[in-house]
Amino acid sequence: MALGIVGFSARGGLKPEFVAESRRAESARDAKSQDVYTSIAEVGRAWRQWPVEPLAVVTAGILVLLATPFVGVVAVFVVFAARGDRRYAGIAAVLIAALLVSVAFINR
Repeated sequence: MALGIVGFSARGGLKPEFVAESRRAESARDAKSQDVYTSIAEVGRAWRQWPVEPLAVVTAGILVLLATPFVGVVAVFVVFAARGDRRYAGIAAVLIAALLVSVAFINR
């Protein structure tokens, strides 16, 4: 994430005129900034371009941070299930279900 922020600022992204210009939109169709990624597919496309967009690096870092709790709970579930601890495996399964339901309703 730090690398993306440094790259963004190196391209002039922190100057007030750059921010004001990037937020200006002539119509509703132009209102979506190209510097905002709204899906994992858009982040992937930005990573395949050369040079890589710095905001795509920042977005990827944020996505990794958001995925960390889910990966941790899945790992704990696997460990508890392998050891035969049904109670804690069940608690981990409920947490996994709650995380999946919350992700399913993010854009609704």
